[in-house]
Amino acid sequence: MQRRKKTWGEQWRQLARCFVTSPGLRDAISHNCISDYYAHKKYFNTQFRHDDAGPFKHFLAVVAIMKDEGIYLAEWIEYHKLVGVDVFFIYDNESSDNTADILAPYIARGDVVHIPWPGIRQQFNAYNDALKRFRMETRWLAYIDADEFIVPLQKDTIPDILENYKNEVGLSMHWLMYGDNGHKNYEEGLVIERFTAHALKPDEFMKTIINPRAAFSMETHHGCFIGRHAAVNEKGNKVRTRSNELAASVIRVNHYWGKSWEEYEMKRIKGRTGSRGAMLPADDSMFSRRNRNEVQDTVLEKYVPLVKANIIKTREDYLAREKPDTPVSSPGRISP
Repeated sequence: MQRRKKTWGEQWRQLARCFVTSPGLRDAISHNCISDYYAHKKYFNTQFRHDDAGPFKHFLAVVAIMKDEGIYLAEWIEYHKLVGVDVFFIYDNESSDNTADILAPYIARGDVVHIPWPGIRQQFNAYNDALKRFRMETRWLAYIDADEFIVPLQKDTIPDILENYKNEVGLSMHWLMYGDNGHKNYEEGLVIERFTAHALKPDEFMKTIINPRAAFSMETHHGCFIGRHAAVNEKGNKVRTRSNELAASVIRVNHYWGKSWEEYEMKRIKGRTGSRGAMLPADDSMFSRRNRNEVQDTVLEKYVPLVKANIIKTREDYLAREKPDTPVSSPGRISP
């Protein structure tokens, strides 16, 4: 008697049993992955090559989950607006600082969608909620953190660069780790102004801008696509979470991971929003590994006056237009 060939779903469940011990989690993963797999397999067969026809509400959106990043948020948003980001889907993981006040002008202007997202270890859940909720609203979706700045190097904007990858499911970009520049304490000024020294080479880890309709799931660093589809690096070679090719002459992600020691301590105490959900080491072991200051680089210097001016203008326009009942928090200490 000829044995019946197992369906893809049955094969997936068998594989899940080998690696996931919790029955409830295993069933949830299997159900979600299988249903999404078939939905997106149909998409690949019928729609993927016609994405440029649109229309989409946005061309490029950013997804981020964050907690207590208020002092950096205005700069992060204004910088990315300058390089072509249309809208930010910000998942707020129980912030207790002035995040809501800082975001208020951007929400009113339509630049930010603010989504309260409580709980621990919520990065994966938030990322995939955004994938399902907003996949039909934007041509491209970038997943980054509040300490990461996407830097287009060979074009003026990120959308200009993405035009060369319009037939790909995603573009992965290498981190470039930035150090403390000798700063021990938080000081006034922008992040891109205070920290200009970075590692000698790009990091092997990458962040990804995806075609959200081509992915059935999103991990921290990469999208999960059907079959053999994968995001590419700037050279057009398929990659996933990391790559030893270290190609970062077209586009990269400046990663201001620790900043000064005082800011690292603030980061450590508030804990992570990611899958591990734990506090960072109390000693300087991880900080020292990532505190890279080998090369001075002023590639973002030209944005400093523009970002500062736009932060002030955005806040003033909001106060004049909305006349809020309560004062809007200042977006951190910004020197002229």
